[in-house]
Amino acid sequence: MEEPLQFSQEDIEHVRKKLLQKRREFIEKFAKDVLGVEIKIKRGEKKKIVEELMQEHQYEILKFFLIYLPEMGGKDISINRARHALATMFPDAVGEINDIQSKEEVLLFLYRHVGHEKLQDYLPWIRYEAYIEKNREKNRYLLEKPFLFRDNKELERLIDEFMKEWNSKNVHWARIDMRSTNDRAIKLIITMEYGRRPYQEFFVRRRMKIYGISETPRYSKDSNIIHTPLIPKNKEDLKEVSEWIYPLGHYILQIKPVDNEKTEIILGFDLNKKYPRDLLDRLLSVLFGEDTSVNDLKSIKPQPLEELKETVKQTIQHSKHMSDAIEQIDNKIKERKSEAVQKLQSLNLPDEAKEKLNEIIESIKLGGFRFPGDPATGALKVDIVADLDEFRKIVPNVDDFLDDLIEAYGDKVEPLLLVNNKPVNLASENVYSRLKEDERLALKLFLGDINESE
Repeated sequence: MEEPLQFSQEDIEHVRKKLLQKRREFIEKFAKDVLGVEIKIKRGEKKKIVEELMQEHQYEILKFFLIYLPEMGGKDISINRARHALATMFPDAVGEINDIQSKEEVLLFLYRHVGHEKLQDYLPWIRYEAYIEKNREKNRYLLEKPFLFRDNKELERLIDEFMKEWNSKNVHWARIDMRSTNDRAIKLIITMEYGRRPYQEFFVRRRMKIYGISETPRYSKDSNIIHTPLIPKNKEDLKEVSEWIYPLGHYILQIKPVDNEKTEIILGFDLNKKYPRDLLDRLLSVLFGEDTSVNDLKSIKPQPLEELKETVKQTIQHSKHMSDAIEQIDNKIKERKSEAVQKLQSLNLPDEAKEKLNEIIESIKLGGFRFPGDPATGALKVDIVADLDEFRKIVPNVDDFLDDLIEAYGDKVEPLLLVNNKPVNLASENVYSRLKEDERLALKLFLGDINESE
């Protein structure tokens, strides 16, 4: 059992004076929320009531002012940041949160909503949220240059680097995005956040929501991602997992600690149209057992890690149909990329714009292309994801280049700039100034219904 805290007579006198300085309304609210006592203070009765409260509830009052309130101290926790932190945890109490005017009222809110028992679990989260809000960019670690790797040895080196960072800092959440590039390499982007996370499972969705990162529901028919929870205990297990997910081309890993010994990895497979349906069903049957198809996603139960790893390892090593399936997928992607590049090169563009576009098509530095398209209509969608500095080396005058594209395509194209995953219309005012300030550029060209003859 936890031993009660010891307070000196000097501490007691300090808190008594502090409480006497408070307005009657605050003392009434304090008594109700913290002490569970309903009181109404009449004029001239404040000193008497405070003395009675100090006699009957001294320990709880001292804890409020001497233990919990200092937790809200420091420059990081302004009232605005504390309100922001509360709003992430209690989205249904926004009106009440907006009325908070002091750090004491922040504590009263927590007493009211979570009680004495859980208060100490929430205080570190308030401090953490306020700190993150103040130092948002500094505490979000993004590897500026995406890694490109073409085999598992390179991937292992990158994982070593990642694990070193993971173990050396207090990293509590990470996201790894990997996708195929134009030359059969894999682009790897790692985002990590530093800090502690009390009530980790409870808050993970809200933390992701703040950064605009969507969490796809696991095993949902409405989703285009299959999520498989894996729990590797160490770096070797993580490498082993990487060996069998490598050939899939595009997948997402979300990584977070479960406890001191285990880390959960959620692996997402992108189920877009470039994967033929029968191949997907075969892939699912490998991962989750025979006769599993895309239609069964909602009922899929993940196998234990060791069993799942062994199943997939044996399949990749010994099963001919799996390698055939991956080869067919690869060929489909190659064919579509080739067709898309031909269509782009055949467009009737001004010479300067066409020359620049060809340079982009041939440049691997810009991070590659996706050509999913729509086979039903013949429409072609092209995403160009570029590092802005590299983009400027090829296209020094970005403004003129984009103007040429818009003028040349007319109503057949809607170029979009993605800023923080939100589309910004290139035709709007000040868009070019935004383009120059942003660290990364994602230019989407929607080419509409372009036929071979055109």
